[in-house]
Amino acid sequence: PFNVHGGMMDVPRAKCLWLNGDQSERITRRQFNLIGVESGVDVIAEWDMQWYRRFCKIQKEHQYGLVVIDSLDGCNDSNPYEENRREYALPLKRLARRNGKDFPACSIIVIHHNNRNGGFRGTSAIKAAVDETWNMQKLDNKALAELGLTFNSRIVTIEKSRDDREGQRMVFSLLPDYTYKIEPVPEPKEHHLNGPTEYMLSLLREMRADWTPWSIQGFVDHAGVGGEHRKRAIKYSLEKLEAQGLIERCDAPVDLVLKGRAPNYWHAIGTHVPGGFTSRARGVSVEGCVKSQTSSPGTDINDNSNCQKPAIVKSPSASDLLTKPNLLTKPIVVKNPSPGTDKAFDAPNHRHRGLVSEEDRVDSWDTWS
Repeated sequence: PFNVHGGMMDVPRAKCLWLNGDQSERITRRQFNLIGVESGVDVIAEWDMQWYRRFCKIQKEHQYGLVVIDSLDGCNDSNPYEENRREYALPLKRLARRNGKDFPACSIIVIHHNNRNGGFRGTSAIKAAVDETWNMQKLDNKALAELGLTFNSRIVTIEKSRDDREGQRMVFSLLPDYTYKIEPVPEPKEHHLNGPTEYMLSLLREMRADWTPWSIQGFVDHAGVGGEHRKRAIKYSLEKLEAQGLIERCDAPVDLVLKGRAPNYWHAIGTHVPGGFTSRARGVSVEGCVKSQTSSPGTDINDNSNCQKPAIVKSPSASDLLTKPNLLTKPIVVKNPSPGTDKAFDAPNHRHRGLVSEEDRVDSWDTWS
């Protein structure tokens, strides 16, 4: 189960087929073993997108629930067209159009690398041939801090969708055990209803806020997302959520008292999310002061409310230095001057003068002090 729009959704277990064209089967198997996947995934190396009949035969025999093609460029060695020609996308069009007809229906993910600028690579026919395009990006540290995400996180944005899901974003975070945590991107508290998809998700958030049955009239009477002018949009949104498997029809509340036929009721599918991404910058830290929790040896001298120097490091005043008779009583005398050092530096006057006798030097230093 993983977080889908604020609720934990169960995922039915099914077999997976990994068609690889970028690396050897040995490396792919080792990567699966790192995350504890030793069964349920079949790997075929050196796959080619032109082997459509072979793919149909394999899918009819094993009926995989998920097929991953890694990658589009690595599995197109025998394609006579280059990446910028629209004919390059013909194998993708065939897989998308004949899915569920020539072979049992399944989810197919095709990995396609971006160009050096981070944009879509190749002809636009590639994007037009598939049902959805997802763009995975690595955010900088500032953006990760603003969203409250961990360092090993990637943002996946749905750019093109035939199911009205453009603009939706997900977070994939790599955990220390090499598994992934899937979460929706944290959104601000204020949601602006900019389109039908955002309005549909706002109804789902209300249903998952209290996990109680809702009817069309219940949403019409809602102060935030309701209104008589939105009755048609509410009906369409509930039908869309039901078709996506996010809500289902249920019985009316037990304490409901109505005259006549009871309306249809829906409730959200899923369970409560155990925890999500948090950011300390969004609110007050739940932890107390570190100093009050664990005191380290030697830090007790810092408990000074007036922010003054403790007594043990207090410096003596300048007058104390001048009144001590044992300080600054001997002059600096050069007994064996080196060649070229026939001049001494006169500190009080900041000038050079010739060497003098020891007695005169004592008098000059006493005067300077």
